[in-house]
Amino acid sequence: MLDQRNTPNEGLGSSPAQRLMSRRTRGLLPTATTLLKPKVEEGEREKIKLRKQKAKVYHDHTAKTMPELDIGQDVRVAPDSKHKLWRTGKCKGKLSDTVDLI
Repeated sequence: MLDQRNTPNEGLGSSPAQRLMSRRTRGLLPTATTLLKPKVEEGEREKIKLRKQKAKVYHDHTAKTMPELDIGQDVRVAPDSKHKLWRTGKCKGKLSDTVDLI
């Protein structure tokens, strides 16, 4: 587990341990003492943000917008637990027409 945290992520150039503690952690493999000293990596947040934006672009490429529901339209409601059956019902009204984007 420790080796996994010390392994740099692809495209970022730093490991999760380096981003969390600003230094590498000791492992079972021999490591130079200069590599164990704290060093703040610059631009890591921007790299992570770009990586997330790229993943969103790939997700949105195949995502579709759902059609709006009309009042009185038959709908099915997902159960709280995965072993129960879906329930049917009718749309009584709309809560909001706006979509909040993060």
